[in-house]
Amino acid sequence: MFYNSQGKFLFQVNGHQAKRMSDNYVSVSDKNRKFKGIVNINGKWIVEPGLYDNVRWVNGDLFCAYKNKKYGVINSVNKIVLPFEYDNITPADNDQFIAYKDGKSGVVNSKNKVVVPFDTVYIANFGALYSVRKYRSDLW
Repeated sequence: MFYNSQGKFLFQVNGHQAKRMSDNYVSVSDKNRKFKGIVNINGKWIVEPGLYDNVRWVNGDLFCAYKNKKYGVINSVNKIVLPFEYDNITPADNDQFIAYKDGKSGVVNSKNKVVVPFDTVYIANFGALYSVRKYRSDLW
């Protein structure tokens, strides 16, 4: 059950171990402590129970979801933004993501277009810039 800071009852969902994902979203587990789904602050299921194995992060209205041992990005209406083909994904600026695939990292945008090729071992986002270390090289 969820209440606001004035003690007014807001909504309830069936589940266990609620965890805050952002100001607008809460992760809910099942009775075995496995990921169940995501609800918004109005009690509506945004990520329906059982669709994904986990949600790693929330960035605005985008969710990094995990299924079949791969990560992808979905939006708040469950539309796939990035396909489930990555070993890991982290949000960056400008609607871009640092993605990891087959032991290498690269940057893709929200249309899954490659911005920085997947031939790097390290990428850091500095706003409009990326610091990149190339694969098998000491060059940055």
